[in-house]
Parts: sequence; C-alpha cells; structure tokens
Amino acid sequence: MKKTSWAVIILMVLACAVLAFAQAPKKQAKLETNAEFLPWLSGAWSGDTSWGHMQEWWMPAADSMVGMNRVRRGGKTLTREFMLIEQTDRKIYNMIVKPTSAQMKNFASPPTTFSCLEASSQATADGRTGTVVFVNSEHDFPNKITYTVEPADRLLIKLEGVEKGKQRSVEFLLTKSTLGKPK
Repeated sequence: MKKTSWAVIILMVLACAVLAFAQAPKKQAKLETNAEFLPWLSGAWSGDTSWGHMQEWWMPAADSMVGMNRVRRGGKTLTREFMLIEQTDRKIYNMIVKPTSAQMKNFASPPTTFSCLEASSQATADGRTGTVVFVNSEHDFPNKITYTVEPADRLLIKLEGVEKGKQRSVEFLLTKSTLGKPK
C-alpha cells in the first residue's frame, strides 16, 4: 500500500475520533482499568465468515486502540470500517465506529459511538482471554457489540440489535493471524 494511502487511513481514524467526541452517549459504565485495557484484543485476526473473508486489526496505544476491519469476497472488498477505542478523562471507554462501503460512498456519514458496558480479562494456560461489550441503545443494528477472545487465539465478534423491526444477532469467529496479502 502506498504511503499516502496509510496517511489517509490515519487521518480518517483521527477525524472519526474528533467527530465522535462531540456525540458521546450520556449514559456510560465507569470502568476502573489501566492503559493495558484490552491487551488480548491487539493484533491481526482473520477468518472465513458468512459475509466473506473477514480481517480485523487492533493496534494499541497508551490510552486508545485503533482498529480496522474489512470483508472481502471474490477478490473484492465489500465493506471496511475504521474503529477507535479510547479512554476519556473519567476512565470511561468508548468505541467509535466509522463504516464505509467499498466505494467509500457513505464516508460523509457521521461515526457511531458505543459506550463500554463491561470488560473482563484473565490469564489462562492457553494465553490471555477477555470480553468487552459496547452498547448504543439509540443505534439500530448493531446496538450491542461484544468481543470475546477465547483460548487458542480465537476471537468471537457478536453483533446484536434490531433490523427492520426484528431482533437480529450475527457472530463471526476469527483466529489470530499475521498481516499479509488479502484473500
């Protein structure tokens, strides 16, 4: 990827953070955690899903994590989204999600902010596991996003919410991977 492409991606993620700060939901769970909030989530994840081949990357920083997700099928990118998990000054964590179409047609739409409802982490014989749940009751689908890292480096992403008046739930199982050429 060209250097200018990475610069554009970084600028988009930063813009999402600025826009979402002004839209943060009023009710948020206060979590007493430290800068090592989600060490078990960091890294590259991938897997074949019902939507196509999904890849997700999480890069940690002192008080935030930057994430990217894309789904590819038939050699084409179908969806991509940029995510930011950040800690506010009150030790409250938000996840800001900026989905886009493959053609970037809807990039002008505002990002969606989800508040951290709960988070847990533990060390096991197979490594570190954990769960984090983000919610936004005003959003339709998803209004709840759950990340669970299971033993053997498996990441379960669960999206829940209401779509077209019906409750819906979708799960994706990814495994730890390396950055590489997309499928």
